[in-house]
Amino acid sequence: VMVLVAAGEGVEAVAEAFGIGLRRSVGGGAARTRAVGDDKVVVDVRRGSAEAAVEWLAQQPWARWVEVPSKMRKRNKHAAATVQGSVGRYDEAMEHPVWQRGITGGGQVVGIADTGLDYDSCFFSDPSVSVPLCESDVWTGAIRAGTTCPASGHRKLVRYRYFTVPPGNVGVADAGSYVSSPGDSKYDPDVDDGGSHGTHLGGSVAGDDATSGTGRWYNGIAPAARIAFDDVYDEAGGGAG
Repeated sequence: VMVLVAAGEGVEAVAEAFGIGLRRSVGGGAARTRAVGDDKVVVDVRRGSAEAAVEWLAQQPWARWVEVPSKMRKRNKHAAATVQGSVGRYDEAMEHPVWQRGITGGGQVVGIADTGLDYDSCFFSDPSVSVPLCESDVWTGAIRAGTTCPASGHRKLVRYRYFTVPPGNVGVADAGSYVSSPGDSKYDPDVDDGGSHGTHLGGSVAGDDATSGTGRWYNGIAPAARIAFDDVYDEAGGGAG
């Protein structure tokens, strides 16, 4: 059970008080309480005691919100249909009324800045066209002098921009905190190094399975749109710059 605590209350003290109170009111049903951040208390209860614990917690003056958190699961297979109003649970029941009206994102470009994009994935790949990589200055965002950011007919990527430290600053001690450069020993631009967050987001927005196989059920909400991607995941494992 998660409880949001009223502002100004000491969350550690409230967590302890909740534990004592729950043990008195619901017996052994409260296993433990712990403070999370500045305004949350998580209460672990044994099976069958959650309802009584929620009822007791909701009556406490320190509590401003009480809920039993839902278990989250990825449902990309159903997301595009659900957003368009479908309530179907299975492939044959899912409908896409917006797509059926011809609105699929065609002619639109979506800008995304995230951890990286696995552009060899079937949802982004284009075997006939090279990925338009654009090396940029991490401080200004400008295209690096002497390089190009070519116009591209890639089916999914308008550009893939990555960032490097300006010449003369490469030797700084924390250079890895400012670099997302392909060719570095720790970085490969076609592998999403940030836990696949950027690939998941890009797929949710505009993924389009090139094989037209079963992967089409996982297409993004705007499968015909293209992406201008900024890779802002640095060598040190955070946001570049």
